[in-house]
Amino acid sequence: MNDPQATAFNVSHQDDITILSVKERFRSLDELHIYEMSTQLIDLARNMEPPLLVIDLSGVTYFGSSFLEILFRVWHQLRKREGELVLCSLQEHCEEVIRISNLDQLWKQFPDLLDAVEYLQSQYTE
Repeated sequence: MNDPQATAFNVSHQDDITILSVKERFRSLDELHIYEMSTQLIDLARNMEPPLLVIDLSGVTYFGSSFLEILFRVWHQLRKREGELVLCSLQEHCEEVIRISNLDQLWKQFPDLLDAVEYLQSQYTE
């Protein structure tokens, strides 16, 4: 899975914040795509330093419970390390799924990447 074309997301950094952006070709995160992402995301959450992650979902129009499970596992790894996961740029359907499952109580959501990064910087940088 070291082939960049096989990876469902791009990882970048802004200062000390890790930004994960789902690639455009993975607009719908079905079970096959989730399987491809799960190990990579958990490893990322275990090893990133500092443990501050923005997941940019601007290109995603659909995800289901399997993706929510992965987000929860990533969030759990980050919290064990006193870090945080925030989401940004959610499409209406995805935002509704998060809200209905009450996961909006765990993960802050922001309208865009800039707001998400600024929030984490204000909370965790000196």
